[in-house]
Amino acid sequence: MSYQYADYTTPFDRGTVLVNGHPDDALRYTRYEEPWAQSSGEQETLRAKVEHRFSDEWRVRATYGWSRDRYNQYITRATAFNSTTGIMSRTSDANLQRNDSDEIATVGASGNLNLAGMRHELYVGGEYERQRSFRGDTIRGKAVSGFDLFDPVYGRLAPGGTPSATQSDSLSKVHTYSVVTQDTVHLTDGLFAVGGVRWENWQQLSGMGRPFVVADHSHGQVWLPQFGLVYRMTPALSAYANFSKSFVPNVATQVSEPLAPERGRVYETGLKFDAHGITGTLAVYQIDKQNVAVTVGDTTETVGSARSRGIELDVAGRLTQHVSVIGSYAYTNATDRDNGTRLMNAARHTGSLFAVYDTMLPYLPGQWRFGGGARLVSQRPGDTANSFTLPGYVVADLFAAYDTKIGKIPTHVQLNVKNVFDKTYYPSSNSNLIIAVGESRLVMLNTSFSF
Repeated sequence: MSYQYADYTTPFDRGTVLVNGHPDDALRYTRYEEPWAQSSGEQETLRAKVEHRFSDEWRVRATYGWSRDRYNQYITRATAFNSTTGIMSRTSDANLQRNDSDEIATVGASGNLNLAGMRHELYVGGEYERQRSFRGDTIRGKAVSGFDLFDPVYGRLAPGGTPSATQSDSLSKVHTYSVVTQDTVHLTDGLFAVGGVRWENWQQLSGMGRPFVVADHSHGQVWLPQFGLVYRMTPALSAYANFSKSFVPNVATQVSEPLAPERGRVYETGLKFDAHGITGTLAVYQIDKQNVAVTVGDTTETVGSARSRGIELDVAGRLTQHVSVIGSYAYTNATDRDNGTRLMNAARHTGSLFAVYDTMLPYLPGQWRFGGGARLVSQRPGDTANSFTLPGYVVADLFAAYDTKIGKIPTHVQLNVKNVFDKTYYPSSNSNLIIAVGESRLVMLNTSFSF
């Protein structure tokens, strides 16, 4: 069992804006937010797990997780920007008495048995999840012009305002109850079949306003099948294929209309390799989804039909006694099938490659690890209309770690340097007025002790 509590205050950073059709690196450290724009609150997390083994073949496990985030947000929102003059219109907004929570409990039994001369790996379980999102006072101020982003002067926009009667007390609740069964059948020594089904009952309530107006009060049930085959071609190489359906109720506190649940289908086939300390997976997939939630500005809406097709390659392993590597590459073609545009923030090419060197140094007892690598993301659409593109980037990271004992206490010390070359990059965007700026060079030193 574990419990975590955090009291926090963080800037509410909406990043930068488009200047003449693209992000301007010269504005990397310039923000249009006022100093009072921040989020402050309390986060709590509880995790628990209990397991009982009836025998070497059968066991039952129960888990419980709960998290809650209570906070207030004071926001400086940009509503218009002139790229030529640098003049911006802004509003003073706030989301107060925010209270978001998520609770999930599971219980399941798993075990092995033989039926009709074949080995079966069985799982039967149940799940319960409750999600709740509440926003109390909702302030949406009037637009105030005159802020010069190229020569900013702060302090002319005050925080706070009058709560909106129609947008305050926004509430969204989702309850789901599920029963899950799965069976992995060993048909032969090299052929396995996986079959399963998930039955889910869901209830959803959402609305807002003073007085409260219900926007959606729906419920239903869904069957979600799952099938797969694995064929071991050699002791080191296997081929697989699987199909599954997915279902997720959409939760949002700022919506133009009730959001329909997200539904999806996944088709995947590929190869898995495992030999001589090297593991790898090559996968080809297609994911079809309906009602994908997308946030544009401050409003969340759904994409009617989205399709993602791609190839993924993952490789990891030890090359020598001291050197190990891990790398990945993905090609993704993600589109909105209703209008033919690409999905926002979805890069066609992503990848990473990291190497680690393990060694011992003279006169220093313990184990040293030195590593580094790079992350790559290609250009991608910055909004749902594909009206602008975020540039691709490559970011390098390094680390050094030392494991030893202080007395009898195992001690771990690690130094991380992220974005070693202090690259300016833009990982995502919400609109032309909300473009996230990537983290600048960050140096972190962590120490942990095991008791």
